[in-house]
Amino acid sequence: MGQSASQLGRDHDLILLIGDAVEGRACIRLALERDGLLVVEASYGPDGQAKLRDLQPDCIVLDRGPESERLEILATVRGGNILHCAVIIAIDADSTADRAEGVIYLQKHALCEESGAAAVRVAINLARVARENDLLVSSLCESKCHLNAFIRQAPVAIAMFDGDMRHIAYSRKWLDTFRFETDVLGRSLYEILPSVSDRWRKLHEQALAGESVSRREDFLVWPDGRRQWVAWDASPWRICGEKIGGVLIAAQDITGRRAIEEALETNQARLEAALASMTEAVAIYGADGRLAHFNGGFIRFHGFADKAQYEKTVSNDPTFLEYFDERGQSKPWSEQPDQRAINGQTAVGLVYCLRRKDTTAQWFGSYNFGPIRGRGDEIVGAVVTAHDVTAEKHAEETRRKAERRKDEFLAVLAHELRNPLAPIHNALQVLRKAQDASFEKRGALYDMMERQVRHLVRLVDDLIEISRIERDKIELRRERCELASILRNAVETAQPLVEQNRHSVSLHLPAEEVTLVGDPVRLVQVFANLINNAAKYTPPGGAIDIAAERQGDMIRVDVRDNGVGIPQESLPHVFELFMQGDSGRKAGGLGVGLALTRKLVQLHGGSIEARSQGRGEGSEFVVSLPLQPSIPETAPSAKAEENHSHNRTRALVIDDDPDVADSLGFLLLTLGAEIRVVYDGLSGMDAIRDFAPQVVFVDLGMPGMDGCETARRIRSTETGRKLRLVALTGWGQEEARVRTKEAGFDAHLIKPASMEALEQALQGDAQA
Repeated sequence: MGQSASQLGRDHDLILLIGDAVEGRACIRLALERDGLLVVEASYGPDGQAKLRDLQPDCIVLDRGPESERLEILATVRGGNILHCAVIIAIDADSTADRAEGVIYLQKHALCEESGAAAVRVAINLARVARENDLLVSSLCESKCHLNAFIRQAPVAIAMFDGDMRHIAYSRKWLDTFRFETDVLGRSLYEILPSVSDRWRKLHEQALAGESVSRREDFLVWPDGRRQWVAWDASPWRICGEKIGGVLIAAQDITGRRAIEEALETNQARLEAALASMTEAVAIYGADGRLAHFNGGFIRFHGFADKAQYEKTVSNDPTFLEYFDERGQSKPWSEQPDQRAINGQTAVGLVYCLRRKDTTAQWFGSYNFGPIRGRGDEIVGAVVTAHDVTAEKHAEETRRKAERRKDEFLAVLAHELRNPLAPIHNALQVLRKAQDASFEKRGALYDMMERQVRHLVRLVDDLIEISRIERDKIELRRERCELASILRNAVETAQPLVEQNRHSVSLHLPAEEVTLVGDPVRLVQVFANLINNAAKYTPPGGAIDIAAERQGDMIRVDVRDNGVGIPQESLPHVFELFMQGDSGRKAGGLGVGLALTRKLVQLHGGSIEARSQGRGEGSEFVVSLPLQPSIPETAPSAKAEENHSHNRTRALVIDDDPDVADSLGFLLLTLGAEIRVVYDGLSGMDAIRDFAPQVVFVDLGMPGMDGCETARRIRSTETGRKLRLVALTGWGQEEARVRTKEAGFDAHLIKPASMEALEQALQGDAQA
């Protein structure tokens, strides 16, 4: 390809002069060369076409020639895109001839003159300037088209505004974001968005003043009621790097995002409210195992006053809690609830024993835990709930102990009941076979059976006392009583067991007289129980010491022995029901004596304490009772002082058990009564009419018409209202006594009734 003059390293423009005649081109060539222009000549036709392509001249001068040849050259220049920067000058003597567009026409004589070269040079420069302007305009238009296309296709809502906030460019996303249905080019933002707040206007003014404003969020309410959240940035755009031409705004519709955020905030508030209302401990962990959320129950469960105290303790020592299973086996960190949940494990009602290292406090927690999974089933956290089951565990342990004690009690009860029954059974067999037994031998057997029957009665009485203790139904009949009399009666009551074991008993009383206000029968029972307990657990030939001492407004009584003692681990439990002393030998009893003793002491406003140095070191029970102010002495039960008539009392026995009824009849005969025995209530009604008894003994638990109904029918008759009715039953509870009193009974006796009680019933002294 040809080269221009500048490309050939010349400082002058290259002129290609094309003409038919050499002579005709000479003057033109000479004139141009005189001005320093480089001129190359060529003729029309192939020569001109070849040089046109090879030289790429800066200017083409077409001398006269055939019009077709000239047009062919012009077509080559224009149609072949050759010399697009070249200036074309046509020499035409006839100025009225048809002229081609884009060609400079000059007269030949003008080119032959000295000023012709200057005209050519001016024409070349003007053409260059025009072409450069065209290129600049074309480039500007192209840049503007590129910018508009870029802005229009931008994936964000963006718009350019002039100084009056009129749209000069915008993206389709801008129209979509604000739902503009028409073209907004040239229209003011404030005209299109009348709901723009004054704050927006001020921020736009700041941007027009050169300040950039970033990430502002506003809430728009459109005329049609549509509500929209918009986030936007505003910055100035400049002309020539200095002058501010307007504002560039980028906006984003964040209505959906704000709705999600508000939903999340609402859910978070609901979650926090739910957590705060729960009494259980609740903790939520992130995927990294760190604690993300927890409630007040969680703080309380771990024994802290508030969140700050908890976080301070945990930050100083993350392992402040030690975990154990219910058997006391320490659990490593990986087996703790939160870690197990993070690893994908779940559990319901899993019990751990927890211990705080800083306070050594220990409690039980029942845990539920499990992982939190994301959309892809991946573990994104864990939730752990727990509640304190320490009370339940202690209650469960107490129940287990109570079950063990019940089983032990039933075994002891069976043993204790068999002990007196065996000798009674044996004695009966002896009496049946030894018809010729001596009076002394029979008397010994009778004494033995009586002792065993009393023992059975004591066992049954203990069982009744158990029921009263459990239902808190023990009542006191208070009166003034002397301490010395109470303690002596207690020693006398316990004397059979003391003598049986060959113990020595010493009693030390205060020098002054000590008066108490209490139930004398129950107080004798308190100290008799303690003396009996000492006698049971002291080897034969032991010593029992009873000492009373006044201490201020209290009286203290110590009952000491040199027996087997009490193990230290058993001391806290000696006053519990069914507790049997670990004496290493059979002591007998049901394990209710000390429990009853403590209850009676407490009812009198006092206290009792057990002491012992351990096995083989003896025992000491310390009773403290208040010396209360004197109260009017309760009048003793009135007893008839006059001698009873020696006439025999007529007594009727009504009991459905023939053995019980007949044996009671025999016993009443020995007391001098005239008796009749029947085995049901209806027969008893007939016997009252025929026999006219003075006293009627009625069993309560008869089939058909029971004892209370029988009593009501008896009291409904004229004769029956004058009789003395005595209930004879195995039920001794207060409710049973109330029932018999309401039915019309005068007295309530417990089977087997003593001779004294039966004698009092015959004489009318027995109380309901």
